[in-house]
Amino acid sequence: MQSMANRYVRYFNAKHKRTGTMWEGRFKSCLVDSEHYLFALYKYIEMNPVRAGMVMELADYKWSSYAHNALGKADKLISEHPLYKALGDDSQQRYKNYQKIFDKLDIAKEESLITEATMRGEVYGTNGFHQKISQLVSRSTKLAAHGGDRKSEIYKDQAGRPLDFTLISLLDSVSGSVWEGRYEATLLDSENYLLTCSRYIELNPFRAGMVNDPAEYPWSSYHYNALGIENRLLKLHSN
Repeated sequence: MQSMANRYVRYFNAKHKRTGTMWEGRFKSCLVDSEHYLFALYKYIEMNPVRAGMVMELADYKWSSYAHNALGKADKLISEHPLYKALGDDSQQRYKNYQKIFDKLDIAKEESLITEATMRGEVYGTNGFHQKISQLVSRSTKLAAHGGDRKSEIYKDQAGRPLDFTLISLLDSVSGSVWEGRYEATLLDSENYLLTCSRYIELNPFRAGMVNDPAEYPWSSYHYNALGIENRLLKLHSN
């Protein structure tokens, strides 16, 4: 999903000669215990457009799976889950039974749990399902609160996520993207082009009009490389 979103942003930006992100925030998801919570999750998703005030009726939102699941309208984008298929021998029986489940299912207590699991990238399911997944991936399926004892096993179990995702998780309460665009990098022939690349990077703030002199940009490696000012964030290249 992330790869598809990134490719589309590059295509759209190139076509319309623009820069920056198109999305409100990064893609979020959670692993679901479908055996126990599939239909609760379906209702949560299909209720979102109504809950957000985008439409008055469930069937009015054209991108919703509700039209297929509950009304029987064919949709080539939807792959029916085995549990949905088990609702009946034919499509009419399945969508009628789905309607009954949808109308009777009370997810008021589940909504906040689904939202939290999705925003934090946790597992959503029973305690038994959490234990099963935890054993498979050899780590906790629930994120610990930020802070705490960094030497503890609980903290170490949460460590190691990419820096940008860690920062964004701390800023989830802020609407929109933190970055101008996605992270870009290239594999470099350092033996022949290291110094050229270093100069390219160190001149960027000056080239962008952010400073009048390369030394004025506080986050530049120029201070260390050209002026000898110590910077614990930098590591000397072997070349």
